[in-house]
Amino acid sequence: MKKQYLIIALLALVFLFGNNCAAEERAAVKTNLLYDALLNVNLGAELKLAPHWSVDLSGNYNGWRLSNGRQWKHWMIQPELRYWTSRENMRGHFFAGHIFGGQFNTTLNKYRRQGWAAGAGIGYGYSWSMADHWGLEAEIALGYARYSYDKFPCADCGRKIAVRNKNYVGPTKAAITLVYYFGGPKKETPVIVLPEVPVIQPVELSAIDTLPKFEFPLVDVPHSKILTENLAGTARVQFKVNRTEIDSTLADNKNELAIITGKLDSIRNNLGMDIHRIELIGYASPEGSYANNDRLASMRTVSLKSFIQSEMELPDSIIYVSHIAEDWGGLRNAIQESDIADKYVLIEIMDSNRSPDTKEALMKRHRASWAWISREILPSLRRTEYRIEYQHQYEEKELQTLEEVNRCITEGDIDEAAKLLVNIPSSPEADYARGVVAALQHRYVEAEAWFNRARSRGVEEAVQALHDLKTKTAK
Repeated sequence: MKKQYLIIALLALVFLFGNNCAAEERAAVKTNLLYDALLNVNLGAELKLAPHWSVDLSGNYNGWRLSNGRQWKHWMIQPELRYWTSRENMRGHFFAGHIFGGQFNTTLNKYRRQGWAAGAGIGYGYSWSMADHWGLEAEIALGYARYSYDKFPCADCGRKIAVRNKNYVGPTKAAITLVYYFGGPKKETPVIVLPEVPVIQPVELSAIDTLPKFEFPLVDVPHSKILTENLAGTARVQFKVNRTEIDSTLADNKNELAIITGKLDSIRNNLGMDIHRIELIGYASPEGSYANNDRLASMRTVSLKSFIQSEMELPDSIIYVSHIAEDWGGLRNAIQESDIADKYVLIEIMDSNRSPDTKEALMKRHRASWAWISREILPSLRRTEYRIEYQHQYEEKELQTLEEVNRCITEGDIDEAAKLLVNIPSSPEADYARGVVAALQHRYVEAEAWFNRARSRGVEEAVQALHDLKTKTAK
């Protein structure tokens, strides 16, 4: 009966984990080859909990009786919490802590021992990727166990001759595990900050004289060797009442958080630039006591900082936080632009020298207006504004190549300019030059994408280039 319960529980676990895995690898099933070699039926399952964290649950069963009355009958359950050093869970190094428990009925010499064991341990392991869905995992753990058993004189004897209670310190787990992962590769970042980098593909140039002619201004090669750019935005991460921890399942938080991490990921991977500084300013709405709003605005901004730092693996030293307890300025502007009948009375209250709590109490006397304000204005005031500063260090060879690209464009050697641009990283000047080359090679859709990209990065010449491109290619 215990065997049946164990098998049913493990199969239910595998079904649950498999059905909860998303497109990315979030769940796995596995078997310990060392236990298999000892004829122990075993099965395990693992589920991703959060970046760096997963939970593993394994169980094994042996119900066989060998020759000469020998047996190693037992069952055991072993849950384990794992910390992965990489953000890509279930890959690379991990540290683990586990507990275990089970029962045994063994006869390895002339005596039979029947009882139970329980304990805990800590371990280290490593996981290798073998194929699309397959992997191999090794783990060793040390710990403590307490076990108690009744001793019998032979395998089939029912007369107990002793009772033993013992402690054990030593290995509590050894595993060489074959793993099958559910799902596919990790899904890509859902947010693209800047226009997608066009793929330059060679095309045959038309010799028709009626093709549009362009005279784009060229952008000078930068004199400074460090390019600094900024990106600003607003995150409306919501929190439960009087709570400060981030809940990604609340409201639209998952999407709001993905926008922030998507922008940071795009800066690092799409632009190839270093994130130099992140500023977070948290705002609360004028609702409730000022002291409590001050606390909430401060701690919620710190929570967002911790989330960004963990998700993007950024150092603490580049993220700066500040907060504004109650955004009275934002409230005043919103009421000023509204059509409520008593807005000038409310504005007069806000412009007075009274304390924030007194202002709120007086405004609440205008019940109809305050109900509308609470519903239509206050939610939008609860936000976090952020500014991301990122830098690119120009290499000497990169600057020389940009000079050579401009020379080739001026002399009409567009093919050579295109070849040179392949070998330098993204920068505002390089993106603009790629747009010029694409337009002169009659790849207008690609040129428009490059010009839009350059314009978003501050290249003023891209505005006129876009106008000329659209005007001369209009049908």
